[in-house]
Amino acid sequence: MALSQPFGVFGIHSLTCFKLDTNEVYGTVRVTGSASLSLSGETIDLVGGSNRYPWDSEVGMITSEMSLVFREYPAWIYEVFLGSKATSLTEKLTSTIENIKDINGSIILDGEVTDIVPLAGSEENLKFGDYTLVAKDATTAELFISTDIDLNRGTPTIIIDDSLAIAKDIDLSASVDLTDWGIQILGAATAMTPGHTLSFSVSTPRKDGVDVKIGSSSDSFPNFGAYALANKRGDNGFFKITAYNCKAAGVPIGMTEKEWSTSEITVKLNYSAKENAVFRVESQR
Repeated sequence: MALSQPFGVFGIHSLTCFKLDTNEVYGTVRVTGSASLSLSGETIDLVGGSNRYPWDSEVGMITSEMSLVFREYPAWIYEVFLGSKATSLTEKLTSTIENIKDINGSIILDGEVTDIVPLAGSEENLKFGDYTLVAKDATTAELFISTDIDLNRGTPTIIIDDSLAIAKDIDLSASVDLTDWGIQILGAATAMTPGHTLSFSVSTPRKDGVDVKIGSSSDSFPNFGAYALANKRGDNGFFKITAYNCKAAGVPIGMTEKEWSTSEITVKLNYSAKENAVFRVESQR
């Protein structure tokens, strides 16, 4: 009888994480670089007397880990690996002005500015970014933007100087239209305090997205299960690892010139009393 064809493992197809209590799927990562299993154990030696070598050895603690490399950031990643539940953003067809609030002082609270709204007929000129309005005196102010990344949306515009100012000496004693920026400031200023500030943001049209705050005191890192699958083979073979009780913390996110962000994290594979196992390996052809 001839030797059988060896079982091999080729490539990586996906990693899917699921909830331990219900088996519901958190989500799957398809842009994966690797999911490498590592098992390392310590041996405890029996030594004594004049013998230079151990009399015997027994296996002590075994460390089981999975090293993951991936290059996409779906919403569920932040919950599983950073303990923060993200909001999945839905499609939005128009630009909006959001998060208007006083930062230093009380420009909004005192009614010096009653609202900031998209300028009717110029909504397409609204440009993505975070904006800061700074009072110069009782009735005038300056407006700054956080980035020049979206200046060509709608009517192209420019930033005045390196401070990222987009408008200076704005008279807020009445409403002001910033047509090229698509912004209308409803002013009623009579007694602003110099140096007082407010902020707002512009959100532009999108297909979808993610919004998440990281680092809350109430964040909780869940235990989870995971399926790691290698590439489907030409002979229709499959190779799958099911990890029953995982724990991980941390997601590196890199912004590097001319590169896609790559995250490398280590997942601890713990014992599952329910399955009486740490993980399962299945292969077929």
